[in-house]
Amino acid sequence: MTKNPEMNTTIRKARINLSIFTLSNLLLLLALIFSLLSCNINDTAATKPPAETTGGTETEPESEPEPIQTPAFHKEFSGSTALVLDPFNLPKGLYKITVNTSGYFQLFDVNNDTTIFNLFEGQGNGTEIVFNSKGGDYLFRTDNISANWTLIFTNIDFSNPAPISSINSITEDVMKVFGPYEMDKNAQYKVTMYTNGFLQLFPINSITGGEESYIFNAFSGNYGAQTVYKPSASIMLFRTDNITEAYRLVFQKLQ
Repeated sequence: MTKNPEMNTTIRKARINLSIFTLSNLLLLLALIFSLLSCNINDTAATKPPAETTGGTETEPESEPEPIQTPAFHKEFSGSTALVLDPFNLPKGLYKITVNTSGYFQLFDVNNDTTIFNLFEGQGNGTEIVFNSKGGDYLFRTDNISANWTLIFTNIDFSNPAPISSINSITEDVMKVFGPYEMDKNAQYKVTMYTNGFLQLFPINSITGGEESYIFNAFSGNYGAQTVYKPSASIMLFRTDNITEAYRLVFQKLQ
């Protein structure tokens, strides 16, 4: 049989066209699949809720309240017998009351029916105590007097506290108010007392004005006794009581 060249050419063209058609359809199908996948991804992204952020403003540690602000104040009284002091206004705040006498002495807050001082002979040479005024007029009276006396009211100023290192007193039989002192309220302190006599030591919070439980409540014969103390505020006062001999107190911050 004789081959027909034209027929062969036609067959080859048909095969080429079929290949082109098949490839085109395949490309079209792939494009359609890709388009569908893209739409699905976009729809998913559109409906997905936004991710929650964990950031935000950092919470700063709360600052400590300021110490009690007491206005400047100074008032003196004196006498040689029991007296009712003229009423006077004592603004809200913390005050140091100082008495000087060689004899017996008592001081009473008539408004609140409380005893402030009850001193024996030899205990009134510069004896001090902290008085927390609620504000308003106060009435005080003295009693059990055996010698001349002087009474002084002064405000306690917390604006310039000294760093605490040591508390010293060389006066026998006298209770004192020390401070204000600046302390690290997150630290602990080793407190050493140097006395062979009785001694009580009380901290006073500068923010609340409250007197706290004693640091020392020592009897005689405890020279060099030590304890650990953690302050309740950054600025503190201290008061001694029940004193029978000269004493020295040393505060050492523990690392």
